Amino acid sequence: MTLFRPESLEHKRRKLHGEVIIVQPMSFFILTATFFVLTAVIVMFLANGTYQRKETVIGYIAPERGLSVIRADQGGRLTQVFVSVGDIVPAGTPLFEARVDIETEGGRIGERRLISTDVRLSELREQESNIKARYRGEGERLAAQNKSFKVELAGLLRRRGLQQKSVEISASQLRRYTRLSADGTTSQLELDQARSNDIGQRLGLENVQQQITARKGAISENKFAQKAIIGNQERELSQLRIQISQLEQSRVELEASNQYIVRSPIAGTIAALQGNVGQSVSPNTPVVMIIPEGSDMVATLLASSKSVAFLERGQDVNLLIDAFPYQKFGVQKGHIKEISKTPFKPGELDAPIPYEQSVYRIIVTLDKQTVLTYGKETSLKTGMTLQGDLIVDERTLLQWMMEPLFSLKRS
Repeated sequence: MTLFRPESLEHKRRKLHGEVIIVQPMSFFILTATFFVLTAVIVMFLANGTYQRKETVIGYIAPERGLSVIRADQGGRLTQVFVSVGDIVPAGTPLFEARVDIETEGGRIGERRLISTDVRLSELREQESNIKARYRGEGERLAAQNKSFKVELAGLLRRRGLQQKSVEISASQLRRYTRLSADGTTSQLELDQARSNDIGQRLGLENVQQQITARKGAISENKFAQKAIIGNQERELSQLRIQISQLEQSRVELEASNQYIVRSPIAGTIAALQGNVGQSVSPNTPVVMIIPEGSDMVATLLASSKSVAFLERGQDVNLLIDAFPYQKFGVQKGHIKEISKTPFKPGELDAPIPYEQSVYRIIVTLDKQTVLTYGKETSLKTGMTLQGDLIVDERTLLQWMMEPLFSLKRS
């Protein structure tokens, strides 16, 4: 008697020889292959796909070499503006003239001083004219007198010649009467008359000679007086001109203290004017802005400290210019050129847009200096505001998914 049934024993004696092969359906292979392909695609996507964290910051368009802001250092009232927007000016070109004056109840102090100085100068110049006229008249009088003396002298010289002949005749008569008197052919009376006539003629000649000497002396005195007039005139005019020169110098100094001209420190293009003739400006008020010659436009971004940690030079930046909505005109491209090493506190950076916290200045070079608007290129202008999209962090999706594990490990 056995423990097993005969059928069981018979079944045990009949065995199949070879390996057992489990036959799987075709759909199983398809599903398995699909699973592995999807897994590989997902792994490749996670390994190659990137996650970018962006920060949007504010900024503005400015010249690469900066905008030269010309101010009225002393303030005052603009009296002249020599340039216009768009003018190309070399260094040293006069830009504007301003006058500084103090207003009182009696008027402007500087203006009153100038008027007073001008009045005094006018008086001195009139006095100068009077001196010249006086000495000119005196000189003309002496010249006329000298001419008269010379005419009289010429007459006296002719008279002396005639008188000399008279003396010669009287002397000849006296000799003749003396000889006749010795012969007894003439009377003593006639001889005395001849002697008297000779004496009279000689006295007449001496008198004429005295008059000639007097006229020559008068002519010499006249010449001396003419020279003295010239010297006196020069002396008086010299003293007067010293006073005029001092007043003119005082006027120049007064004008210089009240009026000044500001010139361009660089060569460039006038970008903006913020003042008109007659307008009063406060000290240090910007009046003229100049774009330096040969300077391209760049975008200046103001970024907080949390936005600059992973920024690098050459990094791409997308710029959304407010004047050209990106929905119509697209996004402008640029590359980071410079990142400031230290932040700027509020008020330290001369920017056309306000900022209330410390910011880093980021200079972005533009791929284009123009924007395509309605089929034409429009130039970017200084001071245009914008927004910049900065990529502050970039990782693969796999790194991003594994970040919690890495953080746990670091902790």
